[in-house]
Amino acid sequence: MKKITQNLLIIILALFILFLILEMGLRIYLCFRYDLPLVKRIDYNIYDSQLGWKGKEVMGDISTKKFKIFFVGDSFTHGCGVKTEYMYFNIVKKNLDVEVFAYGGKGYGTLQEYLVIDRYIDRIKPDLIVLQVCANDFINNVWALESASYLNNNDMLRPYYENGSIQYCLPRGPFLLKKYVIPHSRVAYCISKVVNRFLAVLAKKGIIKTIESEIAERSAELEQFKQSVLITSELVDKLKKRCDKVRLIVFSVGDTEPYLRQFRLIFKNKGIKFIEEIPKIIYDAKAQGNKLLLKSDHWDEDGHKIIGEYLTEYIKSHIFG
Repeated sequence: MKKITQNLLIIILALFILFLILEMGLRIYLCFRYDLPLVKRIDYNIYDSQLGWKGKEVMGDISTKKFKIFFVGDSFTHGCGVKTEYMYFNIVKKNLDVEVFAYGGKGYGTLQEYLVIDRYIDRIKPDLIVLQVCANDFINNVWALESASYLNNNDMLRPYYENGSIQYCLPRGPFLLKKYVIPHSRVAYCISKVVNRFLAVLAKKGIIKTIESEIAERSAELEQFKQSVLITSELVDKLKKRCDKVRLIVFSVGDTEPYLRQFRLIFKNKGIKFIEEIPKIIYDAKAQGNKLLLKSDHWDEDGHKIIGEYLTEYIKSHIFG
């Protein structure tokens, strides 16, 4: 028994030493290859204690006398590789000669978008706020849904709105491991990313079940989805109150059901103008042979141009008209 214990301890020690060697080697490689600091946590450059993680901020001239528009959204407003000058909000700026401000976060849900507006609205004092929404907002707004998703799980500490207050939780996985080990260990982080990408591939192929397929099949009777609709509605209430007298319009980048139907009902009930034609505009333009989408299914430069021009005309006729 004593010998077994000793051998076990030797194995554990050997594995620990191997882990340290791999960790140091990976840290040195990432430092030279990507200029990643040796000792800082992995997400040091995107961590945000309020939002969970930072998005892309585009700040105009706050002191301008021009009409100011603040665009807020998720990865479609972040750009996902498209240069800022070619993004839809800058197309609006060029066409209308207005001052634009934008903040887009990859994977952001409605609560994070509300927190962005709450953070910037008094500083920017916009004349118009344009909120961009996406179907996965309903997944990301509820911990239970995001934890059951392999397609829309951001795997990062995120704020959730529960019982009238904000709670910060990690979607799926051991809390201590994901909060204290993975952000600080290059090896653990890489393993986690590989595993999550593999699970996402399996989910897309239908090999493993993800919550999105269950929502598509029986959203009307799924309690977690009903909860998400209620929470999203509460968050839109908070958004409307925070915007106060600032005009707010919303547009959707997708038309997947049952999400689009729920967005339509929520914004109609709140008296907020909801633009749902944009997905059709993209589909129609693609039918004419245009690429318009990146591999990630986000708009390319031409897609941003088309959407920017559509929003230009909408703002001209409905806001300035």
